[in-house]
Amino acid sequence: MTAPHSDFPVILVEDDEDLREAIGVTLRLNHIEFVTHQRAETVLPLLQPGLKTVIITDYRLPGMNGLDLLRLATKEIPDLPVIVMTAFAKMAASDCECTFSHFRKCTGGLRSRSNHFDHSQWKSSAGHHRD
Repeated sequence: MTAPHSDFPVILVEDDEDLREAIGVTLRLNHIEFVTHQRAETVLPLLQPGLKTVIITDYRLPGMNGLDLLRLATKEIPDLPVIVMTAFAKMAASDCECTFSHFRKCTGGLRSRSNHFDHSQWKSSAGHHRD
């Protein structure tokens, strides 16, 4: 059985329309297929074993936030790449520490960038999970 949205290497979760469009333009320019969601809750039904995608999510969303989505997504699919982005570099310390602890247990590490994103890393990550 084919997982939902298995043809899309990126699931973009962003509630800000302008930012969602800007990221979409970047993905399209790099020939990366994607679907968009404005809320994390709408992604949850897609989280099934065998799903081959990359989730890019904003931290601050209406309802469930991006860190909660990360926790649930990696619980369901431990090797699922999830990128959490935020314009708020100083997230709540308790949120960050909880996420760091979760990732240390699940993956042995966590990569973090506080500056602008690197288009080639997105393209490489999305292309790797397309197969």
